[in-house]
Amino acid sequence: MRTRFGRPSASMVIAFIALIAAIGGSAYAAVGEITSRQIMDGTIKNKDVKDDALKGNKINESLLGKVPSAANADNATTADSADTATNAGNATTADSADTAGDADTVGGKSADDLDTRWVLINESGDIEAQTGGFTVVDCYTTNANCYIDIGEDATDNGLAGTIAINNTDGSATLSGQIGVGSCGLTTIACAPPNTDLPNVVVAAPRDSAGAVPGGVTPPAAADASRFYLQVTGSTLATP
Repeated sequence: MRTRFGRPSASMVIAFIALIAAIGGSAYAAVGEITSRQIMDGTIKNKDVKDDALKGNKINESLLGKVPSAANADNATTADSADTATNAGNATTADSADTAGDADTVGGKSADDLDTRWVLINESGDIEAQTGGFTVVDCYTTNANCYIDIGEDATDNGLAGTIAINNTDGSATLSGQIGVGSCGLTTIACAPPNTDLPNVVVAAPRDSAGAVPGGVTPPAAADASRFYLQVTGSTLATP
């Protein structure tokens, strides 16, 4: 005798689904997209992501922001096109970097190559202060100029002069002008003895009208200019 079964009732179907959900866990309870709520932190590994599956617009900007920089590259060899190389502890060069706070070289030049040295000459033609390496050869003695040995070839360095507060007799004036140049250049003739040399720089302080202060050559200390001489691109390290 054959037993016939009818169609299961709706309540039986629901009970069957509930049983499967209880046995298999929540992953089988519903059919649909797996969301971040169903993924435990740290469970997705590198091998679980298909190559080239993540596109640029799916990558957080905090990661992209580190790609064009070498801010924390401890062992970066070069930072030619990097925006920053501030903390590149062992960076060798930073030719095109916008900033390179700890780079060994900038544009192939060391810190010593980019160093600036200065000397302050007073109204008596003596050195009042300096970073090192300067000696006076002749100042306000033979003529109205000062001839200063900078301790290295001055023909390839940057030279600049600045009038300082003038005189020590109470006349605190900053007016005036000054020209500087290397005695080693063919266009500059330095006349006093031992001055026509590449390592000697001539400084010609004048008043605002371009004349010798006081109108007398050489000028008296009360009229002579007090000035700074700066040398950039120096090969001599400052103390």
